[in-house]
Amino acid sequence: VRNPSFSSSSSTSTTTAPSNYVLVLDAGSSGTRIYAYTWKPAPGVTSKVSAAIKGADREAENDAANNSSLQQQQQQQLLLLPTVTAIPATAAPDQIPRRAMPNRRAYHRVETEPGLDKFLGDIQGIDHTALGPLLTWADAVVPPSYRSTTPVFMFGTAGIRKLPLDEQEQLLTAARHALARSGFMFKPSWARTLSGVDEGVYGWIAVNYMAGTLNLS
Repeated sequence: VRNPSFSSSSSTSTTTAPSNYVLVLDAGSSGTRIYAYTWKPAPGVTSKVSAAIKGADREAENDAANNSSLQQQQQQQLLLLPTVTAIPATAAPDQIPRRAMPNRRAYHRVETEPGLDKFLGDIQGIDHTALGPLLTWADAVVPPSYRSTTPVFMFGTAGIRKLPLDEQEQLLTAARHALARSGFMFKPSWARTLSGVDEGVYGWIAVNYMAGTLNLS
C-alpha cells in the first residue's frame, strides 16, 4: 500500500502524516470517477475543537460551551479553512483502470466506463465494473489504519439526473450496498443524486478555495 508525499496547488507539501482522508465519487454521464483528498484542520484550531468536529469528543464540546469566552474563541477558530490536498491518480499507477491511463485520456483521473446509468439492472456490473476498480485504487492510496475512518461520498450527476426517480433509486441502492462493503466509512445518505444547482455551488466553492478567494470574515 502506497502512502506517498502528496502535493497540490491548494496546499503546501509536508512530510508529516495527513490528519484525515476523504473520498468522493462522481457518477457522470460518460463514466464514474473517484477523487481522494487529505485534509488538516487550520493551524489555529485546537485539538479539542478538532475532536468536536469529528464527533469524537462530545463531552469536551459541551464543556467548552459552558465557558463563554472559550466558546467564542473556538467559534472563531472554526471559521478557519482546513488545508485540502488532492491525491494524484499516479499515487497508485498500477491500480488505475486501463482505459483511464494517462496516454488514453486528456484528464489524469481515476475513472471507469461507461456511466453508471448504463448499469441499470446490473448489480454485478455496478459492484465489479463501475465501482470495484475505483475502490481498489482507493485501497492503495489510503493507509489501512485510516480506512475505517475515511468517509466515501458518491454523487450522481448528469448521467443519473436524467433518469426517472425510481431508476435513480435503483442505481443508488446498488451503489450503496457496494460502498457499505468497501471498508471505508459510509452512510446511505452519502450516496445521492446531485441537483444541477448543488453541482454548480460545489464547483464555485472549489474554484474559490483553490484561488484563495473564499472570505469568511
